[in-house]
Amino acid sequence: MKLSVACRVLLDQNYEEQEVRSSVWKLISKEELEKAVQQVEELARPRDDNYYQELLERWRQIRRFLAHSLANP
Repeated sequence: MKLSVACRVLLDQNYEEQEVRSSVWKLISKEELEKAVQQVEELARPRDDNYYQELLERWRQIRRFLAHSLANP
């Protein structure tokens, strides 16, 4: 959520370009922003990560899970 706050300031056209960093730092510390970016990087898959093979290898497990999930909304 903190990363979202910082990005909203960056995207807001009401802020002058010179004010953007100081406005962000008023809402979130540099350390908090760095931590938020690190969390996103840890959660995101690399572009060259081929997860399709993993899905195929686990198809039986996925199929049972999906069937149960779809039957019990």
